[in-house]
Amino acid sequence: MKIAILISAERGKRCLESLYTCLASEDEVAVFTFTESPWEPLYLKDIETLAKKNNSKFYVTSKVHGDNFKKIWSNQVDIIIAIGWRYLIPPKVYESAKNGCYIFHDSYLPEYRGFSPTVWSIRNDKKNTGVTVFKISEKMDEGPILFQEKVLIGSEEYISEVMEKVTIKCESLIKKLYQSLKSNTFSLIDQKHDDASYLCKLIPNDFRVDWKKNSREIFNLIRSYSIPYPGAFTFFEKKKLFIYSASVESMPLYSGYVEGRVMSLNIDGTVTIFCGNATALRLISISIDGEKTIKPVEIIKSIGDTLE
Repeated sequence: MKIAILISAERGKRCLESLYTCLASEDEVAVFTFTESPWEPLYLKDIETLAKKNNSKFYVTSKVHGDNFKKIWSNQVDIIIAIGWRYLIPPKVYESAKNGCYIFHDSYLPEYRGFSPTVWSIRNDKKNTGVTVFKISEKMDEGPILFQEKVLIGSEEYISEVMEKVTIKCESLIKKLYQSLKSNTFSLIDQKHDDASYLCKLIPNDFRVDWKKNSREIFNLIRSYSIPYPGAFTFFEKKKLFIYSASVESMPLYSGYVEGRVMSLNIDGTVTIFCGNATALRLISISIDGEKTIKPVEIIKSIGDTLE
């Protein structure tokens, strides 16, 4: 089979590795990726190295419909697979695949169509997300489903832990996809469009902490954008503080408090902050301007200090 795979990030690289383990000698793979955003972990060079090691053609682009790729699509690839692909795949591209174009989406469709479903799932305090492999259609994330599996989200789990569980599912499903298409033993199930929900695109400024929210909401924001992402942030004395780990803390009855004010400096180097609705959050690890990770007491020194 001729396979075109459009990937990004560590998940894309690992799925490509997984695909290589089940290919037949006559299979051909063309690998497409794009340059990382400034706030992302690096992945492009690793994908390039892996592709070239396995004698695959390798391309860096965000426009697979560009004129310089016409020859690839006119030769009719058998399958197009997209994992972590953020850019337009127009009909003239996906309709060139004889056996279809299949998208890996990290939600249990039709729920959470759109952008950053794993981040939104944690931010919204959901108990599960999922992985759905579906056939591309004209409208976003609406195509018929080939496979899907749920992924549980622990109430204290951070984005890195959930991403790992999602990636493991993707690694197994790409093998299942290949084998099903190779043997032509698969069926597609239409989505229940009336049950659909959607997600908007997030930008880094959406992760600024609002201390008027309750501690659980803030904790969910922090764990949804912690390492490998830059981290939720706040400001203190004109410095940008990134928060990587925290925990919800019980709060004594206060008749008066200020959201964002320090409630206590703790012996373990953590700092507890007043939040909205008479709740409190313990900050465990932070950094200043995205530099080395430190304990909060290294910068926050007084119970009179207030985070903006």
